[in-house]
Amino acid sequence: MKRFFQYLVYLLAKGVMILMEHTPRRCFYLLSSAAGGIASLIPAYGGLVRTNLRCAFPEKSEQEIRRLARKSLESLFLTVCEFFWLHNKPEKAHELIDIQPDLQGIMDELKQSKEKRPVIFISPHFGNWELSGIVLALVFGHKMATVVRSARNPYLDRLITGGRSVKNVQIIHSRGGMLKLVHAMENGCSAGMLIDQNTKIRNGGVFVDFFGIPCPVSRFPATMALKKNAYIGVGSCIRKPDGRFHATMRKLPKPLSEYTSEKEITQDIMTISEDLIRMAPEQYLWLYKRFQYIPPDAPESIRAKFPDYAYVPSERFFDNAARARAKREEEKE
Repeated sequence: MKRFFQYLVYLLAKGVMILMEHTPRRCFYLLSSAAGGIASLIPAYGGLVRTNLRCAFPEKSEQEIRRLARKSLESLFLTVCEFFWLHNKPEKAHELIDIQPDLQGIMDELKQSKEKRPVIFISPHFGNWELSGIVLALVFGHKMATVVRSARNPYLDRLITGGRSVKNVQIIHSRGGMLKLVHAMENGCSAGMLIDQNTKIRNGGVFVDFFGIPCPVSRFPATMALKKNAYIGVGSCIRKPDGRFHATMRKLPKPLSEYTSEKEITQDIMTISEDLIRMAPEQYLWLYKRFQYIPPDAPESIRAKFPDYAYVPSERFFDNAARARAKREEEKE
């Protein structure tokens, strides 16, 4: 029965994809506006987005928070529409992109130096993050490998993966993904990563500040930077009022030789991400429990910044040995 319902969801998504492929792009704004307005009224969606925005922007008025929340949900629906619209015509990305003035030269230089040092492109869930991978592969000609989380619905997962599998892009699923990503980089691929997701400390995460709140972030890019001299660029495709996108990327603020720890590099990555998001906070994906984990040693002044859904994680969050012990205890019961 579960497979039957999963297949129904897939058929619905497939129908939406076909519809979006043949819908004029200007209609997406009307659809997204309606969908965003409805979603903002649902506590599980609009309420979560508003909660996160209050944490990130405590200085903003409630009226502004509600406006940003609705616009953020509209932006999410717009990204989904554009993803389906580009599904069978990724070459259209060329027509939609305005490139940061010095970016083409940077990309050309990185392609030439890739044999000497790995390249990691990082994007937050900001602007149209799905378009970012297409731009790197098709517009700038980088051979890409990117790690994605698999959808629980296997039929839907194949549909989404198909939309991401454009020329020059290798999709790597998250289970065992980092080892596969390293292998792909050793074989000449640039890595593409969405780094603003909660990564347990036992899985290679480290707490760094994001909008003044500690969040666990993957150390992988920093590890590759210190051990392999990897180049790190942080950017996205920011949606413009005219419907086009501005492709932008920023590098770390100082040479790798001046960094002393992986945490320091990871913090600068998240600081750049935050700076980008502050340019257009309504284009960020706030529909995620980003501020979920409170560090056990956080002082009361920091704990007060966390939302109601946050909690101090158990020892298993930090330690694989503790996780194994807990699993054995569960098996005994």
